[in-house]
Amino acid sequence: ARHRCDPRRRWLWVGATVTEDLDLRPRRCVWQHPEGAVPVTATFRDVPLGDRIVLHAGLYYEHERERVGGPVLVRVRVDGEQVGEMVHRDGDGWKRIEAAMPDRARGDVSIVVEADAPHLRTLCWAATTREGERR
Repeated sequence: ARHRCDPRRRWLWVGATVTEDLDLRPRRCVWQHPEGAVPVTATFRDVPLGDRIVLHAGLYYEHERERVGGPVLVRVRVDGEQVGEMVHRDGDGWKRIEAAMPDRARGDVSIVVEADAPHLRTLCWAATTREGERR
């Protein structure tokens, strides 16, 4: 299932998929291609928060390996409050961030993406909320 952000732009959607990262590893993730400077936001309601969120993000390998595309900004928000941010640049591969969660049991988690030059910025991400000891 996909959410089409704009039916006139077939590439502008949010949904689960499998893509290959820069190391050609398959990644099950949420495709969320940025539109440009206008943010594209995916919000998940009433998520069990834990004490941190771990997010990995990358671009489809063919769009990242030439290292000619612009950066993609990824923000993580909980109930509207920004808790984490990542700038993904070509060559970063499957990049990881970890951010502390607010001190509450549940909340709405939003992933916000944008890129000044969105052509071939095929961002895909995977995130989990976690609790307990860190690796």
